[in-house]
Amino acid sequence: MFFIFIFIYSLDAMLENTGLLERERQLQLKVKSLQNSLKSEKEEIHKLQNIVSSRASQYNHEMKRKERELNKLKERLNQLLVDKKEKRLAIDVSNKLGRADGKRSLWKTEKTVAKHEGEMYKTLLRDYESRQKELLLENAELRKVLKQMKKEMVAILSSRKPNVNGDKQDNGAQEEEEGIDSCKESVELFSVHAREKLTNGVRRQLKKLKTHVERLDSRDDSEDTENVPQDTSKEMGKLRLEARQCKDYIQKQQHLLQQKLSAQCEEETSAMLADCHMFQEKDCLRDEWKTLEGQRKSFERERRNFTEAAIRLSEERKTFEEERATWLKHQFLNSSPFADSKKPQSHCAFQTREASLPERAVTSPTPGCAPSVSSSTSDLLHTLSIICENRYMFLPVLW
Repeated sequence: MFFIFIFIYSLDAMLENTGLLERERQLQLKVKSLQNSLKSEKEEIHKLQNIVSSRASQYNHEMKRKERELNKLKERLNQLLVDKKEKRLAIDVSNKLGRADGKRSLWKTEKTVAKHEGEMYKTLLRDYESRQKELLLENAELRKVLKQMKKEMVAILSSRKPNVNGDKQDNGAQEEEEGIDSCKESVELFSVHAREKLTNGVRRQLKKLKTHVERLDSRDDSEDTENVPQDTSKEMGKLRLEARQCKDYIQKQQHLLQQKLSAQCEEETSAMLADCHMFQEKDCLRDEWKTLEGQRKSFERERRNFTEAAIRLSEERKTFEEERATWLKHQFLNSSPFADSKKPQSHCAFQTREASLPERAVTSPTPGCAPSVSSSTSDLLHTLSIICENRYMFLPVLW
């Protein structure tokens, strides 16, 4: 029992150790990830500091340049003011003529004599600033154009085949690198030295481009003089074939367009005709529907009348059956041996039957319906057969 307890305790300790090790490993991974993120943040901070320092240096450089320009402008203004203040040789007018309108000239006061120097300086400074802004915009546009020209020339010259020795290639690469560096410097620093470098690089590239174009022109001229007869004939044949193919293609396209337009017109006309026929058929169907509705209503009316007639006929038939039964009963009673004792009673019943019969039954030819008070059974059977025949003859007339 003690060993089991020790074993369980050792297992618990092992499980706790494994859990702690796993937790320690996870914490180490977190620490590594945090260290990596810290390194990346430090690198970003270093980059941002470099950018800020470069921009600060650029800003300081621009500020110094603007200060120099302001000093030059101030010197120029002072020089202009000094030149104006100096008295120059001129002719003085002794006897001034009066005005044509006869008015006297104004008195010399502080307002009339005062020189508006401050306003003049303000206007001059405003004009200089506007002119400076225009020049800066023009310079920026010219720099962009020069940079684009430089890139295009470098691309053209780099795409040509190497027909010069290795030393010349090295010199050209060095000059191109110098030109690119000068472009970068001109974009970053607006100084006279950078401008001179930019102009010199552009001139070099223009000279190279000119020589390259002249070399290509001379080579093309020599090749043309050698292969003029064969190449021209082949090219003329090719051009003629291409012209014919283009003409055929254009004619086919025109034919297809005409067919398409005609097919579209035919489809539109057929659709219009189909719509017209459809509208006509709709009108005809509407009229037929109206006639059918009228016929249906008339049929409904006739059916209603027919059902009412059938109901009346069934009622009349029922009454007729009842009357026949009563009449047969009276006839049977009259033909019995006790006829003398019941004769006046049967005669009265027959008279009531004749009074209750409808007008149609009275008007119809029923020769056997007269009251016959005979005592023989043969007369009874004869009258019954005649009544049945007249009944079956009377039914179709009602229907």
